[in-house]
Amino acid sequence: MPDRPPLNLWRVVLALALLPVVLGLDRWAYWLSRSVLWLHLRDIGLPISTTGSLMTTQATLNAFLVVAGGLVALGTGPVIPLVVGLVLSALGYLVIAGGQSPGAVWLGIGVLAMGQGLAKPACFAIAAAELGHPREQLRALAFVLLYAVLNASALSSGSTAGLLATTFGARAGFASAAGATGLGALFAIALGVAWLLTRRSEPAPPEPLRTGRVLLGAAGLVALGAPYSALLTVVSSTSFSATGSTSMAWVTVVNPGMVIATSLLVIPILTLLHLRGVALPALLVVAVGLCLAALAAVPLMLARSSVAAAAISEGALGVAEVLVGPFAMARVVGDVPRRFQTLVMSGWFVVSGAVPIATSFVTRSFPKAELIVLALVALGVFVAGAVLLFTAKPLSRWLYAPAAAD
Repeated sequence: MPDRPPLNLWRVVLALALLPVVLGLDRWAYWLSRSVLWLHLRDIGLPISTTGSLMTTQATLNAFLVVAGGLVALGTGPVIPLVVGLVLSALGYLVIAGGQSPGAVWLGIGVLAMGQGLAKPACFAIAAAELGHPREQLRALAFVLLYAVLNASALSSGSTAGLLATTFGARAGFASAAGATGLGALFAIALGVAWLLTRRSEPAPPEPLRTGRVLLGAAGLVALGAPYSALLTVVSSTSFSATGSTSMAWVTVVNPGMVIATSLLVIPILTLLHLRGVALPALLVVAVGLCLAALAAVPLMLARSSVAAAAISEGALGVAEVLVGPFAMARVVGDVPRRFQTLVMSGWFVVSGAVPIATSFVTRSFPKAELIVLALVALGVFVAGAVLLFTAKPLSRWLYAPAAAD
């Protein structure tokens, strides 16, 4: 492993301490709002069927408005779009809560989507900003931590939504979401101020990478994210449609639970590797995760209507998600010039947001072909993972070789 440039410890500690709080509050609020949206529509007299179109529109806007966050960060850096995005998200929740007409609810959804588009890529770009080449293990650790927090927020928001809606009504859910997001904005402001106060000039890495090759590697990983995202979508939809509402709770708990448990196991391993200076190529980890994700679909193919098969598939997929998502994202964004990190992260989120929408449309349009789609996507992901498994080390040496090596 090449010599490391001096680490700005204060900025790294601040990022690892505050970013999980910011992301956790934001994601908790987002999933809470989605859980109570249909109740709010019912309370104000709108047809429940509107919920589907609202959620689809929101997901579509979220998938593409992340580009706005990347473009804004080109001129301002990632902290400003993060703070502004969180403030807009809080405002969106309040507009939805106070809305008594379809127009008001749609306006709130639009404001919320813009806020999410600004904040989401910026949060992950900040996580990588102080952990560039050659700190691959430490950067992956930060992303695994954020991934665990994200899933913990999704897991806890459902029960909270039910409690709030039952006790105080659906509007209380949106008010709580606005409050949590506003608190997240305050933490983001604190992070920005602290970063400004601890800023200092840093020497360039002793062995800088070739930007062209790094961008090529990032583009390849983003492309791999397309079939992987499709696989996650089809496995989830197959699990839900096959097991029915009575066992849906199992599925919704098993997957994030396994993600959190696996993350807690991976974090100390990455810490030890970093302290010992042992290199673990991220591409190799991603390859293993892709193969495992493909194999996770097999139980559902063999026993589509089995609750146990759905639980096994979702559990195995949870382990695979920790190996693919955080490691691929950390590699995608970590080595590009800081100015472009948020924009590159936006590209990842465009793919991971748009592909599930397209996949869901296909499976809804052709429900009888769902298992065929699942088999084809799983096969494609497994082949991609197997190829990457055998090429990870030489590919890593070529893509991330120091410029001086040539």
